Amino acid sequence: MKARRTPVLVTVTLLLAAGGFADRSTRPSRPVSVATAGRALMPSAAPAGALSTTWYCVGAGAGAAAGADGSVEMANPTDHPASGTVTVVPVGGAAASAKVTVAPWSVTSLNLVDVAPAPWASALVELDSGQVTAELVARASSESDAVPCSSRASDHWYFADGVTAKDASLALSLFNPFPEDAIVDLSFSTDQGRASPAAFRPIVVPGHTLVVRDIGEHVRRRNAIATEVAVRTGRVIAAQTQTRTATGKAGLSVSLGSPSLGTAWYFPAGSVTDGVDEHFAVSNPGSREATVVFQTILDHGVAEDFERAVPAHGRLDVVLNEEVGVPRGVPHSATVLSLDGVPVVVSRTLEFAGAAGPVGRADTLGARRAATRWLFAAGGPGESADEWLAVMNPGQAGGRFSVTGLAGGKATPVDGLKDIAIGAGRRAQVRLDDHITGQALPVIVDSTVPLVVERSYFVSGGGVWVGPGIPLD
Repeated sequence: MKARRTPVLVTVTLLLAAGGFADRSTRPSRPVSVATAGRALMPSAAPAGALSTTWYCVGAGAGAAAGADGSVEMANPTDHPASGTVTVVPVGGAAASAKVTVAPWSVTSLNLVDVAPAPWASALVELDSGQVTAELVARASSESDAVPCSSRASDHWYFADGVTAKDASLALSLFNPFPEDAIVDLSFSTDQGRASPAAFRPIVVPGHTLVVRDIGEHVRRRNAIATEVAVRTGRVIAAQTQTRTATGKAGLSVSLGSPSLGTAWYFPAGSVTDGVDEHFAVSNPGSREATVVFQTILDHGVAEDFERAVPAHGRLDVVLNEEVGVPRGVPHSATVLSLDGVPVVVSRTLEFAGAAGPVGRADTLGARRAATRWLFAAGGPGESADEWLAVMNPGQAGGRFSVTGLAGGKATPVDGLKDIAIGAGRRAQVRLDDHITGQALPVIVDSTVPLVVERSYFVSGGGVWVGPGIPLD
């Protein structure tokens, strides 16, 4: 599985690479307690012994945009086939279903418009096996994004960031796959204060339907918006779709909400350099002020931790490009911790506008847990894309990790990516295109200690995907 071609996006290599996959940090960050359990914290695969798997995929489409559609990428990392049904629920149309089978150690892709054509759609994936994962790939015109589907429904959802400025469109999708109606209230913390528009209190989401609301219709011209979805009755799955057209901020980004608040958020991938802006949004919907600390792990050198206060019922923006002590041109990982136990929600935005590099945006919630197995179904090296894995060890013990591809119905170790050492409180990253030929190849990252892993996927001509995989344990 050796590489046979030159890099597609040389600028991405310059921005992200710092000596291949070598462990570069010169000191670990302060020790933290790392969550390794709790499948409810973020999208996670059903256990190996489970008799079924259910995924909720929300956020495909971009209104009336030309070419808006989406697909569900289902990966099976087991020795037996998984079969079931994908039910596509469009806005304003009839639901339709398709039978699917995912072969062992393989990926099956299903285009939603082939099942139920519509500018907006969601999907309910029901399979007869544990461990099978599902990711949603959303497309609009020349842009695209990928996000894990949700493994649960909830009566609360939180988003730390969004924009309804003149150049921006922000849509919230509410999917109710259950028979009973759900009643939902929306509230917002913005750069101009709190907002609770009457038009969003309440919203009725009938059973087996998808409802999409344009946030900018009632929360206009805001440069920063944190959204809280509170369900009076029933349960839903919530995702938001952000599109921007301004130079340096343009792109399509789909984000699944967080079903709960938390005190630790992990971001393995990061870069502060020319052509890349990186900023974090912290939302505190609670009634007490929160104090959060930002910790960064550098490929080389040292960056000091820094603290910020987040007001009750408020939000905070932190632009790493402006923070003293986060050096430019050095890839890094970041952890955001609540020091006083007040739970918050944290997201990161990466905006790529390099003259010779990728153009696009990625809005991503932080990972909530570490794991020893991560699966990435969508993407894969190709002639028009460039793919990286950022690996972060937030724990107190060093370990090793390996990358395996799902190819030809079997698990195939990737040449050069086996038993890579990673120290406690350190990071590593690999460029998959340096080790894999041009075919699309889903990958699994296995490790001897719990890690957090993100994929960065740059599509030439449109699309930047950055976000965590799906834990298998």
